[in-house]
Amino acid sequence: MTVKKSGSSKSVELSGKDAQFVGKFATASPRGAAIFSGNKDYILTVNGEEYFYDISTGVLGNSSVKTLSGNVKEQFDSILIEATEG
Repeated sequence: MTVKKSGSSKSVELSGKDAQFVGKFATASPRGAAIFSGNKDYILTVNGEEYFYDISTGVLGNSSVKTLSGNVKEQFDSILIEATEG
């Protein structure tokens, strides 16, 4: 899976436990009528499917959305920030 910070042309490959953690939440977004309408701070690509993440609100998804919070959001944010800025 890859992650790209909005406005950047560079995608970063995630692997191992980080990829499993991020991918699990991205692909577990419930399917429903809600459409992602937040800021696309990060673009995650998992198995060819693009997901968007708004770091300020914790909203994650594409054709449906899931809101991350608490420890899960902190870990998710940390992985994305470290991958794209480290």
